[in-house]
Amino acid sequence: MASYSDYVQKYPDLIAHYNTQIKDSGKSMEQWGQEHWDKFGSNENRTIPQASSSSSSTSTAAPKTASSYVDLSPDLAQGWKVLEDYLAGVDVNTKYADMAPHPGGLTPSQRSEYWEKRGATSKEAFGKAHAAEDMALKLGTYKQSGTDYKIGSDPWKELFTSKAGQFGTSLNYPDTPQSTSEAPLTRWEMFDPRLPASSATETTATTGPEITTTGWTDPNSSVYVSDEIQTMDMATLTDEMDLSNKLTEIINMDSPLFKAAATKALQVMQKRGIVNSSLANEAVMNAILDVAMPIASAEVQALQQNLYYNTDWTNQQKTDANKYFYERMLTKLKSSLDMQLQKMVQSFGAWGKYGDWIQNIVTSPGADQDAWQRMLDAMKGGGGWPAYPGN
Repeated sequence: MASYSDYVQKYPDLIAHYNTQIKDSGKSMEQWGQEHWDKFGSNENRTIPQASSSSSSTSTAAPKTASSYVDLSPDLAQGWKVLEDYLAGVDVNTKYADMAPHPGGLTPSQRSEYWEKRGATSKEAFGKAHAAEDMALKLGTYKQSGTDYKIGSDPWKELFTSKAGQFGTSLNYPDTPQSTSEAPLTRWEMFDPRLPASSATETTATTGPEITTTGWTDPNSSVYVSDEIQTMDMATLTDEMDLSNKLTEIINMDSPLFKAAATKALQVMQKRGIVNSSLANEAVMNAILDVAMPIASAEVQALQQNLYYNTDWTNQQKTDANKYFYERMLTKLKSSLDMQLQKMVQSFGAWGKYGDWIQNIVTSPGADQDAWQRMLDAMKGGGGWPAYPGN
């Protein structure tokens, strides 16, 4: 039987064109190969290799893991590439603006968010989530309400009617058996992980979400987790007060940045006749909690959504997921808090100069109550006092 994927791979110009111009669109090599053959190849004295009845001499078996499932399925490999960038904070809507449109109209960011909510925070987890969703659709146990893919419906029949080359090369998705509405098969069930004998492609398996290994034990960092502080059980932190209390445990009031902001705040307060370092610390803490709370709340919600969509997770998987979102929260917090504290130091410095100016006016020779009142009225007309404490 003809293999259009082998046809593409036979000719260097075709495989180069597919890899640089076609692959990212999500179109399979088999599908594009057939299109090229029908339109051009048949008139260019090219030939189509015949698929061998046995692949043992030209290929080697690869582990059937969720990672190899992604690596050896062009559309899934592309999906993971986008998701991986999304998880790293890349603006995927801009980077992948030319990507082929999603059948449901979802943007690259919306597609990535969809899979992140289902625990797809690593390649292995993405492959597992995709295979599990396919199986749920096949069996009619898919949780999301309003789906069009009810067993026996026309969309469901179309979804589970496959054709050769639809998902990848014949090497990994053999021409037989194919899925039909009478005998439905998921992609995972049809997937046969084999690599060309000369291929250097490697696939790896992991057992859960990839965990950031960044340490948070630097006593000079604005976010500091000492040995006495236990990892937050983030899924339980639905109460804002509880979450706020937990955040105050890891916001490092002894960090150089925090101390600098508090010192500047105290200097400003002294200009107003207030000499209280505790109030200065409290002002800085409240200001950065305003920044930290939305970040932490978003990570708590993301974890809860993952747990909702993955009720079959083991306790270890739940622990790994909690650690992943906890570490990600710490990373985001440090970046945002450092920026906020730096802004506050600069802003408090401006406040100090503002206070000096006011002090000079008040203490200048001949100043009286009327002059002071006129100065206050002028400041109010110009917008009044600057925002405190510096944001």
